[in-house]
Amino acid sequence: MVKEFKMSQERYDELKKELDYSKTTRADEIAELIKEARGFGDLSENSEYDEAKNEQGKLYSRIAELEEILLHAKIVDNESEADSDKISIGCEVTVTNLATGKALPTYKIVGSQEADVMNHAVSEDSPFGKALMGRKAGDEIAVEAPKGMIRYRIDSVVITVSEYSAFGKTLVGRKAGDEITVVETPKGMIRYSIDSVEAPKGVIRYRMDYIER
Repeated sequence: MVKEFKMSQERYDELKKELDYSKTTRADEIAELIKEARGFGDLSENSEYDEAKNEQGKLYSRIAELEEILLHAKIVDNESEADSDKISIGCEVTVTNLATGKALPTYKIVGSQEADVMNHAVSEDSPFGKALMGRKAGDEIAVEAPKGMIRYRIDSVVITVSEYSAFGKTLVGRKAGDEITVVETPKGMIRYSIDSVEAPKGVIRYRMDYIER
């Protein structure tokens, strides 16, 4: 089965730009380096030539990788498709470690090609991402780690939707901070509210906060 590479349109455009640059400008630069290195004498003892050929090999490998990724890319438009309260790609999530009681920084769930742990962007394919996908605020999850299973509680989820989507249409006219509704659960309640409204873009961010009794 062919693997899909889920990503935003922005990331797709970045990779396409890199591919175009690699196949033209960068390929020409390396070809010129190889040509120059040939003029330095015996190729068997020509370190400049070897280095240039190695760079060319790396470039060809990267080009092949980019072509494979773009061929099987699936653009995820969370702003128009996210009409539920379940975590999906594009959501921002805050969790608490149940063993320590410590809240982790807010993480954004992204496709594998956009993962950047240093900037709190977690791949949906990672153990943490897989445990979060499809869950809701207030849910508890278990993530396998080198030292054993770690349990977390999902404290809040922020979802971005288009005002033209089914759910987005119900939020038009609201402003940041407005409460949408409160849902009772056995252990507490989940408060739905407006996080922010970006009028020019037609984008609404709403959040779900779990409040424990």
